[in-house]
Amino acid sequence: MNKKILIGCIIGFTILIGVSFTSVVSYGSVKSTSALNSPLYNMRSQRATEQGNRI
Repeated sequence: MNKKILIGCIIGFTILIGVSFTSVVSYGSVKSTSALNSPLYNMRSQRATEQGNRI
């Protein structure tokens, strides 16, 4: 009986940790793609590469 409870707790803990990491990874991927589509990001990246070529 105690082994079943221990195994159930370990499986539950693993699922809980896995779900929390999944939400973090998906949030990071959505945020990065929206930043790449931003007009301000495009302007700043173009200016940075132009300044790098001048030096």
